[in-house]
Amino acid sequence: MVKKKYPTNPIENLKKSYIRVKPDTYYSMSWNYFEDIIGDYGFKEVLSDIWRHDDKEDYFKIFADTDKSLLIGATTYNQKMNGGTLYGEIVSKEVIEEDMLNARIYDLCDILQGGSIGDSNKINEGVHFSVSIMEELIGYLKSIENSEYFKFANPWKTKYSSFDLPFLRLVTPEESKIEGYDYKAITENRIKRLPKNVREMIGVID
Repeated sequence: MVKKKYPTNPIENLKKSYIRVKPDTYYSMSWNYFEDIIGDYGFKEVLSDIWRHDDKEDYFKIFADTDKSLLIGATTYNQKMNGGTLYGEIVSKEVIEEDMLNARIYDLCDILQGGSIGDSNKINEGVHFSVSIMEELIGYLKSIENSEYFKFANPWKTKYSSFDLPFLRLVTPEESKIEGYDYKAITENRIKRLPKNVREMIGVID
């Protein structure tokens, strides 16, 4: 029996190893600061919706970096930064043979720690991931860029119908408070409104 080359639960055994850069995102940052930071990295606004609360209006915005096939959904609250999520897909630079798969899965968990990861066994095909945008987002992305083994999938390698993107949640706080709300249907509607090149970027088949 071949001994695994990575811990049973690798996330619990890892230290933060991603690159630190300045400036970067941080909790309590302003909305304008956030837009400047991600704009400098390469993101552009591709969709903006208004959501309402307490007789006030705020925004849910989607940004895309089409060079790296990355998507951000973010909200304001009282015109200030409220939160959001980055979505992407990562793939191995070269085909990983079976005898090295466990070791590369460990490396994958290391570089994507702090986020949610899809089926890591499919790293040769493409693994989607998501992570909060609120803390050291740019350093996180640059760590992937500088990885020895992985790269951003551009476009996403996994092809989806518009009904099959369960890890995307493009929903406003207002919508999430509706009893029995269907996040998949809401997300699908927003995906349909994205520019064609962004839909193609994330592998959506219309």
